[in-house]
Amino acid sequence: MSLDAQLAYMMVDLGILRATEQQETYLRGILTQAADFITTRGVALQPDCDADDMLTAMVGGWMYKARANAEEKQLPTYLRRMLNSKLAQQKMGGGTG
Repeated sequence: MSLDAQLAYMMVDLGILRATEQQETYLRGILTQAADFITTRGVALQPDCDADDMLTAMVGGWMYKARANAEEKQLPTYLRRMLNSKLAQQKMGGGTG
């Protein structure tokens, strides 16, 4: 996985145009947590897979938003479906997509 690509995707998702070094460090930490969150749900993330980088960035964006908003605490339906779909695809031998 490319942490730099994930960071770029997440910053766009959050509407962040520029970040200080400290902010980037914080966002990278959230991305690491997002990858851990995904793998604990049984999904195997593939290195150098743009779709996995995007998924990790989307989960990281949700985590970032959820930290300050009580209504965002539950994983959104669209992310839950994406994770379940990827897991099912992997379990059925559908490759890395």
